[in-house]
Amino acid sequence: MAFSKGLPRSQCAFLISIVGITNIIGRLVSGFITDCLHVKSIHIYACALFVAAVVNFLLPFCNSFYLFAICAGLFGFCMASSVSLRTIVLADHLGIDKLTRSFGLIALFQGIGFIINPPLAGFLFDQTQSYVYPFALTGCMYLVSGGACVPLLRKRNTTSRNIDIHVTAPESSNESVID
Repeated sequence: MAFSKGLPRSQCAFLISIVGITNIIGRLVSGFITDCLHVKSIHIYACALFVAAVVNFLLPFCNSFYLFAICAGLFGFCMASSVSLRTIVLADHLGIDKLTRSFGLIALFQGIGFIINPPLAGFLFDQTQSYVYPFALTGCMYLVSGGACVPLLRKRNTTSRNIDIHVTAPESSNESVID
């Protein structure tokens, strides 16, 4: 799309690098925010999906390298946050015992999207000769994904339950409870 808007190939290629660089930074920053600043992972995850939706809606209207670069950077950052926090969100809300199955289902539906979206986006571009519709479709998919997270934004994490551990000393039969 950037090439079709007159950007040189070198700048178009650099946009991919911007996505990669911000993806690395996004993984580190999202981990820092959840671990050190104690922001719930679901909040960052949902926010990343909504920002990715907005970026996809705006991309077809970019006309300069700098606008493309800003959108590419935001998109790379958002994708990093959603990918790196997906497992944590699943474990927090479904529990560690359901992580394998839930991650498998997420991967299944993500795979279906990866199979369907590119040909559908190509079809939309072929029919309209415009990038607005394929990017709007992708933006809508991110909105649906973010919307699916909204009910979880207020839900209490299942991993924050108290666990009682009973310890019996070998010399005595007295039992102690550690919270």
